[in-house]
Amino acid sequence: MVDGTTVSLADTEDNRAHYPQHGNQAEGVGFPLARLVGVISLASGALLGAALGPYQGKGTDEHGLFRELHEAFPDCLEVRQMRVRGKILVTTLTPQEVSKNELGRLFTDRWHVEVDLRNLKTTLGMEVLKCKTAEMCEKELWVYFLAYNLIRLLMAEAALRTDTVPRQLSFKHTLQIWLAWSGRPHFSNGEEDVEILFVLIAQKRVGQRPGRIEPRAVKRRPKPFERLKVPRQVAREQIARRGHGKKLGLN
Repeated sequence: MVDGTTVSLADTEDNRAHYPQHGNQAEGVGFPLARLVGVISLASGALLGAALGPYQGKGTDEHGLFRELHEAFPDCLEVRQMRVRGKILVTTLTPQEVSKNELGRLFTDRWHVEVDLRNLKTTLGMEVLKCKTAEMCEKELWVYFLAYNLIRLLMAEAALRTDTVPRQLSFKHTLQIWLAWSGRPHFSNGEEDVEILFVLIAQKRVGQRPGRIEPRAVKRRPKPFERLKVPRQVAREQIARRGHGKKLGLN
């Protein structure tokens, strides 16, 4: 599976030089923004490859970054096109390999990539990178990728030993179990301890919710403060002269 997302970087001169902020943000107010494209295994959720670039500019869209991961494209591809559940799907898989109904199920399974990216960014905390230079930010990203794949490896091992599949296990639960397990005073890698670890990981199963629809909205209200629309130093000078403004009234 292939999909893209964005990550925010610390607002430093070096980061801005390599990853400019969004064009709608005033200078000195926004944050550098990078685009990330990842190739993820449908079976295990492991990250198989990734490319990073600025949020906007020539060759920095998702297709352009994906091409960086696959330099040797064939000159010609033979594909089949069919209508499945009201959508036109195009595939290189032949009818002997995948039927029409199976292709529809594969298309539905493709949406696992959205949750995988959410686990990488939100569950692991990769939404905002903390390093001050572009070079270190790239290293920080690869450390996150390594940690993500290590958790996926634990899930795959647990699934193998408990006669299930990795997609039935919870990424967040596995992360929580591992953090608690590795933080024990008498941490051991003995065979018996490892078996117990995998049993604990496999205890939490992910619910099957086909066709689930949820609103993209939050119930909890934000803090009643204005957004910072000028550089922070300018805002400090304004506060020194005029004091703090009134809080916003939020319904």
